Amino acid sequence: MKNAGILLFYGLLSLVAFILSHLFHLSPWHLPPWWHGISLIEVVLLGIALGTMVIFAGHFLDRFAPFARLNAIILRYLPDMNFGDIVVLSVASAVAEELMFRGCLIQLLGLHASSFLFGFLHYGGKRPLLLWGLLGWGVGYLLG
Repeated sequence: MKNAGILLFYGLLSLVAFILSHLFHLSPWHLPPWWHGISLIEVVLLGIALGTMVIFAGHFLDRFAPFARLNAIILRYLPDMNFGDIVVLSVASAVAEELMFRGCLIQLLGLHASSFLFGFLHYGGKRPLLLWGLLGWGVGYLLG
């Protein structure tokens, strides 16, 4: 993979999530009470369905100027990647972020704070990414 640093970051984020879960006696595989009784395959399929809906929503929203500008900005932050790199990055980021934000931080900080932090970290203090941060905040609630 061309971008081993990105992969290393998500590996470290996953490791921190497991360390926090151990220190605070949390389950990084935490599911809300209404999910109990749903099989792992159903959770995975639901996650794939939700991800697909987000992709389609992104293509729809790209028709509007603020979202098209955001997409162009995000592409500038990503180096040239082939399809395999994109798949690896997508899986690594999804697993690491879910372990950290929905697995650990939602149990430590609650839904509101973990969703806000998720959005804030996607914003990253860069004004052009404010919309990305707001979307991240909303998605944090949706996934939480």
